[in-house]
Amino acid sequence: MNTKARKVMIIGSGNVGASAAYALLNQNICEELILVDLNQPLVEGHVQDLSDAAAYMPGMMTISCREARD
Repeated sequence: MNTKARKVMIIGSGNVGASAAYALLNQNICEELILVDLNQPLVEGHVQDLSDAAAYMPGMMTISCREARD
């Protein structure tokens, strides 16, 4: 049995990145989801929305964001 936590990082949280993140959340594919984008307020909003949705999902998923560097 694999005991390592599966992590996914999505770079770019526009329409495609946010949709991919929501699909990962719905399918319970990973234990940790990290979003990265240059637009920090946008990515923080997506993280908050996904975290709120994760509270109603059967699996446990940690959702966070990282600062993108130029």
